[in-house]
Amino acid sequence: HKCTHKINLQLIITHYTHNFAPHSPRNNNHSIILVSKRNSKMHEAYRFEVAHEDLTFDLRPDHSLLELMNIICNEWLNDARDGDGGLFDHMWIVNVSGRDFIGPFDEDSNVRAVKLRDIYLSPGSTLDVTYDMGSTTYFTVRFISIEQISSDVQLPRRVQKPSVAVQYAPPAGSPDLNKIFPHADELLFGPASVAQWIIPFPCGRVCAGCVEAGPNAMSDVVFMPNKFESFKELLVAFNEAGKHQPSPGIRSDAFARMTFPKTLNDKDEKKYNIFKKELDEFEQYCTENGLSDAVPLLAMAGHPQDVMYRLCGPKEVVVRVNEENMAAVEDVNVEAAFPQCAKAYLDKRHLWISYRRGKMMICKGYGSSDRGIPKPGSVVAEARQLKVHSLHEFFCVAESLFRGLA
Repeated sequence: HKCTHKINLQLIITHYTHNFAPHSPRNNNHSIILVSKRNSKMHEAYRFEVAHEDLTFDLRPDHSLLELMNIICNEWLNDARDGDGGLFDHMWIVNVSGRDFIGPFDEDSNVRAVKLRDIYLSPGSTLDVTYDMGSTTYFTVRFISIEQISSDVQLPRRVQKPSVAVQYAPPAGSPDLNKIFPHADELLFGPASVAQWIIPFPCGRVCAGCVEAGPNAMSDVVFMPNKFESFKELLVAFNEAGKHQPSPGIRSDAFARMTFPKTLNDKDEKKYNIFKKELDEFEQYCTENGLSDAVPLLAMAGHPQDVMYRLCGPKEVVVRVNEENMAAVEDVNVEAAFPQCAKAYLDKRHLWISYRRGKMMICKGYGSSDRGIPKPGSVVAEARQLKVHSLHEFFCVAESLFRGLA
């Protein structure tokens, strides 16, 4: 169902130290279940993780490099590349200490025969992967440790971390975000949505919020360069952004909604006015000269360089919250329905949310120079194996995570 007021999620707090066994989502009583250990033979396992993705894998030392890449592709890369990240879909290179192993078919590298134990790995070693020489994806795999695990455990495997089931539902009579902000709900979670990575709170000094459409997109779905006055104004901004849709011939992932708050300081107001003036002048020039985003490249000849540059790039629209937008939700108390979200948005510790590929993270402090990537040790709570279906569900998950920190 698109509107779900009560959700089950897998919540992990980074300081969580007990291993809780999974239990029925209907059982809200947190309990420790002790499991007896059988006598079994222990074997060595190499433990790897994909950097910045919180994905951990165990393989035997005698597994091949091809088998390591296979589980990475199956468990993550194929999904990250929208079905174009299979083991045999493209050529890939794994660099280990300056030595390149080329797969999947290169006879000289022979990645099928190269065993993990034979490439001189030690805990802390990194494997730098270049996947697809056309539309390239780069990522790093870290060799974390050598583990002793039971021979009963089938390898390779993805390591699942312990979790605790929790629930959150807003108080009775609370507003339904999907109904109050329907355009935001449709933009982020509707059937035609291209949103793949949602970061609604400020994650850095130059990014107060954004929505990405994936690695091959031409632009952000939404970009917010300035912070809003309140959690409510943020929701209003997303809703106003959702009212703008690309015209026929423009890809949804090439349509950027540059979204601004109602009030800006003098410096930011000046920047906004310059940007808005440039965009307005571009639109006017295109109208007067019969140009559009669907114009063939040859037809652009003879026009100013800045016009050609904008025509070749994504379509940009300016969205700005105004008094009328805020007056329309004056009587809607979203702060009472999601108090921890509202509080976190204004928190001076810079708490922010990241949601993609079924995982929501709460991070503290601005992220790294790579937008949306938290600094080491800054993830304070997370929920995994999620499938969020609506705006309301999204902030129910976030509220639960923030409550775990309170």
